[in-house]
Amino acid sequence: MPSPYRSLDAAALRRDLLENSFTSLRGENEVHGAWAECFAVRWDERGARPSALARSELVDIVAAAAARGGLEFAASARPRCDATRTQVGVGFGHKVWLATWLCKSPSACHETFDRALIALRAACSAARVELVSVGADPWRAADESEAPTEALDVEREAFFAASEGPGLAALRVTARTGVVLGWGTAVTAPLRWKAAQFIAPFANALFAHSPVVAGSHQGLKSFGSRAWRLAAPDVTAPPPTFADGPDGDRVAQYLTFALEARACGIAGEPAFGRWLERAVDGKFPELADWHRHLDTLSPPVKPIGHLELVFADTQPRAFSLAPLAFAAALLDDSASLPRVLERHALRSRELARRYEIAERDGFTEPIFASDAKALVALAADALLRGSSSWYGAPLRVAFVHFAERCALRSRTPADELLDVFLHRGEIDRAALYEHERRLLQPLTFSRAS
Repeated sequence: MPSPYRSLDAAALRRDLLENSFTSLRGENEVHGAWAECFAVRWDERGARPSALARSELVDIVAAAAARGGLEFAASARPRCDATRTQVGVGFGHKVWLATWLCKSPSACHETFDRALIALRAACSAARVELVSVGADPWRAADESEAPTEALDVEREAFFAASEGPGLAALRVTARTGVVLGWGTAVTAPLRWKAAQFIAPFANALFAHSPVVAGSHQGLKSFGSRAWRLAAPDVTAPPPTFADGPDGDRVAQYLTFALEARACGIAGEPAFGRWLERAVDGKFPELADWHRHLDTLSPPVKPIGHLELVFADTQPRAFSLAPLAFAAALLDDSASLPRVLERHALRSRELARRYEIAERDGFTEPIFASDAKALVALAADALLRGSSSWYGAPLRVAFVHFAERCALRSRTPADELLDVFLHRGEIDRAALYEHERRLLQPLTFSRAS
């Protein structure tokens, strides 16, 4: 709680960031976690649109599903990877989220996620609720959802709703996939941080899956990426300095970003750095206020005691954890990491422009498309070189299928969904089934005579 006495300064906050955000928690240098959000739908009689589903009923359904599936139900609307338990919860809007525990390998993470998702889908289906894996709600606008009930979630939603950007839409009508990786050694930690900044906008483009929002296509392949970048820029938009500064300055860079961001839940919402210097209502921030402020920050690449990457729309079932394979292959692999840095370091100042390109259609920009495909090829090479027990056959197959079906053909999951939408004129239950069926079909290549 805020105090009438000033007990913090920038040096103390920098030390806290280094010890608790940029250093591996509990000495776990290599961890792998993943979380994903889905939209909960109870179809009307024709299977054309979702019918009414009260938030309280959805909470009861998901809590019961967790109990039956041996999962832990979390009251928070924000997904988080726990150290030891796989969790599920009800998110903002009409979303359900699933988060694995922090596993020791990508294969274990993929297996845990797949098993939990199957159990969760089956339990929800028994209550006539279907979990739809798309990156934006194709039917409902932001004001068609009930507010959360947890105090911190209510405060967060009010903070985003009061912003000038599409804050409420970002929270309620977009669904994302997150990946959590360890920092590795003291040598690899700053390299992984910097390389993650480079690959994030390409991941936005490659895993775009939110072209249809509230029944219309707004000219974007990833509405989710655009909504989050503009939702509350001081809190969600990554500063170019994250990729442009010297490797050793990552803590100072993030500290500057955090101090310039508005403090959630404080009268007048001053920048945290200003609150640190001037009391609000006679109170200065304490360490707990600083930690709560850090929790509010939502850039695509975030230090949380591990490295959290939230740079992908929720993927269709066939590619559910392709973002995990992409991130682990590029950032964990000792051969891939320096190649990522070597290729992209000279163009670090293009970071903001790359995010804008990714939201529309990155594959229409030749240099961006070439870089994106090079990253996919580099990731596939690392996956195929790595130990089969480390990555696992299912994760390898899913990523290679994603690369062949979408990325290497200059297409994204959004293109596949948009084809179905333009053909049928709507996104109904049959359209979603057709979308998933198309993605599972193998490609046939004709040999030139």
